[in-house]
Amino acid sequence: MGNTHPESGFPQTPAVRQARARYRQSAADLLGVRRPTEQLPRSAYRNIVTGIQRITAARTAVQSARAAVEAARRDIESNVSPEFVLLQYQQNYYAALIAYEQSRYDYLTNVLTLKQQAGRLGEHDLAMIDALLVSGGGDGSDHD
Repeated sequence: MGNTHPESGFPQTPAVRQARARYRQSAADLLGVRRPTEQLPRSAYRNIVTGIQRITAARTAVQSARAAVEAARRDIESNVSPEFVLLQYQQNYYAALIAYEQSRYDYLTNVLTLKQQAGRLGEHDLAMIDALLVSGGGDGSDHD
């Protein structure tokens, strides 16, 4: 009974068993390729949506930190605060600025990843991003 197919009851040759094993392996390989192919674009899209939120939050943090620096400068001019307070606020400002730029970079990287996964990445996309990166794209100061 070991050489019969469990469903049909017909004899199973070694060639049939080997063909079935190859079929099961091919099906598993296909699934192994299909999952990442579906997950990568989905993940890139989610990262883009999250990236927009991070950029907005980081821009707000830059504006807030800039306002704190300006307030600290006024306090120093009025002899209300010591100068080291200004240095702390400047450090916070530059940390916020770095976080803002990093969030922009991550967003652009995710846009490129999604376009690549969708097969729609073109030279014009790379030229546009290159222009944004070369120009600096802003430090959040143009969004007051």
